[in-house]
Amino acid sequence: MWKYPSLLSPWEFAYYIEEIPSLRELPCYIEPKWDGSNILCYEGICMNRALKPLSHPFDKGLREALSNKYPQLVRLSYEYMVFLELGGLRNSPAGYSRVWDAEWSYVIFDLMKGSKLLEPPEAAKLVKEHGLRFVEYKRASSISSVLEGWESMLKTIYKEFEGFVLKAFPPSKVLEKLRKLHHRQYNAVIVKFKHEHLNIHMGRDGKPILPDTEVFSAISRVHMEIGEAIRDKKRAMPLIFKIVREEAIKHNCRPPRAKKIFKLYRNYLDRLG
Repeated sequence: MWKYPSLLSPWEFAYYIEEIPSLRELPCYIEPKWDGSNILCYEGICMNRALKPLSHPFDKGLREALSNKYPQLVRLSYEYMVFLELGGLRNSPAGYSRVWDAEWSYVIFDLMKGSKLLEPPEAAKLVKEHGLRFVEYKRASSISSVLEGWESMLKTIYKEFEGFVLKAFPPSKVLEKLRKLHHRQYNAVIVKFKHEHLNIHMGRDGKPILPDTEVFSAISRVHMEIGEAIRDKKRAMPLIFKIVREEAIKHNCRPPRAKKIFKLYRNYLDRLG
């Protein structure tokens, strides 16, 4: 069983391209980035990003989202690792809830076999054969065409989403070079473009400050792990601080100040109701 690969930020990807210029000319796929919680289903068990079983509120939400399609998800999970976004009006950590159509909803965005991600056309075909929902995707002729227009794409096509994702499947020679740069590099390069990337704030050391959506994602991960105890700040906040620090290190960012993280935590609880 494999964890989902880390999504690169635009500034991280810029470094990759500087080291491997041939990446620019590779074809790629573009998908909307739905706002929700990342879930892995494998061999009938649904887990959070830390590969721990879902807490009760999220397990219940997933079953409500799938309804009578839940057995199909289970069957598919015995053939592939299924990665999906569990969202909806009740679970949009970053606040981009308008694109969801129910209190709890879902969209599958990747299938993995062994350590290889399937390309979107193949994954979409398999998912739809099971009567399940797969993310919409578009083909782009080159990564460079996306890099030249990503800001405009965020403001127009993907303005209602948390952002969009670029996926490329490089040839083996390029993958060998990428694996020297990234500790968990599979057969795809995945880059996330978020609205916050249009206005990144820099810390005193010149590093970007971790965006709010990444902090909300960290809070959601803690929520998935401890369930209703998310409302207990003495239990939740140390876990949130830990994950925020880990995400900041992973993305070469500075974590926000503790006061800001706590404010976003209160915002998250207010949306829970």
